[in-house]
Amino acid sequence: MKHDAAQKSSADVIEQQSCRPDFQVLIYPGSSGTFTVETGMSPAFIAAGINDRPDISEGMASLYLKNKAAKAPAELHLFANSGHGFGYRHNAKPSAAARWPERLTEWLVDSGLLTEVEAKQP
Repeated sequence: MKHDAAQKSSADVIEQQSCRPDFQVLIYPGSSGTFTVETGMSPAFIAAGINDRPDISEGMASLYLKNKAAKAPAELHLFANSGHGFGYRHNAKPSAAARWPERLTEWLVDSGLLTEVEAKQP
């Protein structure tokens, strides 16, 4: 993911801000070939089902390794009993994959991007 640096000398207040996101959440995000990784990128939480298409299931593992090589923080979850579309639905079949938002919250807290108090708010 590319981002523009802040242009502190700009007269435009918006241009004075960097567009670098604080973090990335990649949930079976599509073909891994569309992602580039560079040092200094935002931390990434990556999740997919092992039974998804190879460009996603194997590709997300590859993307994680690219993050590691670039020293770009990342966490990878490949759910063993899931394919594509395990999602976040109120009627999702109970499974580890359906509880990915809990893993995301834990990662946000562990990474210092969210406090325990913020994580417990509805």
